[in-house]
Amino acid sequence: MDFTPTILDWFKVPYPKYSLNGQQARLTGKSLLPLAANPSDPSFDHVFSSHDFHEVTMSYPMRVLRNDRYRLIHNINYRAAFPLATDLFSCPTYQDILQRTKTGQPTHWFKTLDQYYYRAEWELYDLLTDPKELNNLAYDPDHRTIFREMNQTLFSWQVETNDHWRCMPHSILLGTQCHNMYNHEETY
Repeated sequence: MDFTPTILDWFKVPYPKYSLNGQQARLTGKSLLPLAANPSDPSFDHVFSSHDFHEVTMSYPMRVLRNDRYRLIHNINYRAAFPLATDLFSCPTYQDILQRTKTGQPTHWFKTLDQYYYRAEWELYDLLTDPKELNNLAYDPDHRTIFREMNQTLFSWQVETNDHWRCMPHSILLGTQCHNMYNHEETY
């Protein structure tokens, strides 16, 4: 999202004015040039990321918010197995992990294959105390406030960017409103 504003800023090109679906199109990212000039620029205190699919057959939408200390990951399609890229499947390292899993040997990987495939809906990691992201704090009562604040920031960004996944997986987006499908229990 920040690449286009950065390139336009670099070349001093204004963003063109046009409409999409009757709404004025606008950039939701921002130029990274100020960050290059001042790495401690306070306006860059968090970053969003978005993933929908790696290959056309690998749909696995995720939305992420990262600040200087925490990373919050929303695995939107968490009930499905995390898809595997075909190029990864044939690599020797992955084949070794598959073989070791099949024969019950240690994989020497930080996750089991099952943990890789089936992720929690929410993942929250403290990057200062857990840089390898081994301890998911999303469901820890001591981190409830951090989770809620980051979740709200992430959702606000999804609304701002008109993310069609913003209500999923427990609600459906009709117009601009999320309507509960009653397919889950509330965690927080």
